Amino acid sequence: MTVKPLTEEDFESIESAVLETARGRWFLAEYARRQRATETEGVIAAIERLEAGLARRPSLDTGLRGEVAKIAKMVGQAHGDVLTAFGVQTSKGPAASRADAAQRAALTLNQLEIHLRTLVGEAP
Repeated sequence: MTVKPLTEEDFESIESAVLETARGRWFLAEYARRQRATETEGVIAAIERLEAGLARRPSLDTGLRGEVAKIAKMVGQAHGDVLTAFGVQTSKGPAASRADAAQRAALTLNQLEIHLRTLVGEAP
C-alpha cells in the first residue's frame, strides 16, 4: 500500500487540530526542540569529522577555507529553513511555505553531509 504525501492543506488541518489544546502546543514545541537538537548533533559530528580530516592533512588547511565558508552558509540556510518549517520563524513567508522550507532544509542538510564526507575522504 502506498501512502499519499500530505498536502499543505492536510498539514495545516492537522496542525490546527493539534494547536487547539495546551498539550498539543506543548507537543509541537517539544518535537521542534528535539528535532533541532538531533540536527545540531549531526552537524557537530560532521564538523568533528572535518576537523579530524584536516588534522590528518594539514597542508590543505588554507585550501579548505572557502569550502568551510560554503559549509557555514549551508548550515545557516538549513537552520533558517528548519525554523520556518516548524513555524518558529515566519519572516520567510506565510504558513503555506512551511512544507517547502522543510524540503529545502532536508536537501541542504543532505548536501552538507555529502560535502563534509567528501572533504574528509569518506564515501558519501
